[in-house]
Parts: sequence; structure tokens; C-alpha cells
Amino acid sequence: MPVFSREWSLFDDLHNQATDRYFNKYRPDSFYQTGLESFLKLNKISSIELCGAQTEYCVDTTIRAAFYLGFQISVLKDGFSTFDNEILTAKQINQYHLYIWQGTFAKIVEI
Repeated sequence: MPVFSREWSLFDDLHNQATDRYFNKYRPDSFYQTGLESFLKLNKISSIELCGAQTEYCVDTTIRAAFYLGFQISVLKDGFSTFDNEILTAKQINQYHLYIWQGTFAKIVEI
């Protein structure tokens, strides 16, 4: 069992409940060897809301995996982030992925 650093902990200002369920992931796909898919299906959960970081890695991979596993996905328009890279700014990366996800892999939600 790995030892988790402070970076693995949740933000202190999250309103965690005793009934919350957490899954540790070690790959970009949140479903890969985590038990998440089994938990959702066992509890008859067919739609999920996704947020997170890093847009072009973990968020995109998990959205596509969830789609192919048959889940309906909603993504908050500003609920994910990334970093600039050598080719694109973070804003461009996020806009590109919103364009790809919308109507194909996920429903984009604006508040």
C-alpha cells in the first residue's frame, strides 16, 4: 500500500461527509484498477459529473473511458484545469477539449 503525501490529500475547505467514498488512482483513467466502475454499477449510478486536473491527461481520459463504459457524463464548463505547454496555452487546451467533449462524450454545464 503506497504512502500518500500531503499532495494526495483533499482540500481542507471541501465539505466531506462520513458517507463519501474515495478511490485512489495511479493512472490518467479514473476507472483503471480503481473499483470505481464496479461501485457505480453496483449502486445503479449511470450518470456522473466530472471535474479535475489536468485537462488533456486525466480529465480527458476519464471522460472518454466513462463514455465507452456507458455512463452519461456532465462536465462543469470551468470545472477542470491544466497548464500551458510548449504548443498551447492552458486556455487553448481547455477550449479545444470542451469542443471535443460537447455533444460527443459529455454534456457541458454552465452555472
